[in-house]
Amino acid sequence: MGRYYTGDIEGKFCFTVQSSYAADRFGCEGVASHIHYNFDESHIDIIESELKKIEDNIDLNDVKEYYEGTDGESLSGIHPNDHSDYADYILGRKILSQLRMNGACYFESEL
Repeated sequence: MGRYYTGDIEGKFCFTVQSSYAADRFGCEGVASHIHYNFDESHIDIIESELKKIEDNIDLNDVKEYYEGTDGESLSGIHPNDHSDYADYILGRKILSQLRMNGACYFESEL
């Protein structure tokens, strides 16, 4: 069982390490029973700043390994306390990529 987000970007929140409100970290607050996020180009600076903060705390060489691993699973080289930063980094990169391609990024996430 997992919690998913769907819309302009899609994915699954990492079990036990990532909140359904993870995208709040990037400057847009979710609302309602399904969290609705509506990012626009005005959020790009906030997203880039938050991604930089995360990059300063994680090993970017491990991002691909984390992304390809199963949700919440311990992966070599990644301390269990850092899992949410890796998961949030991947989410933030998806949001930023969508904004750069289309100028907007809307998605809903399950609670």
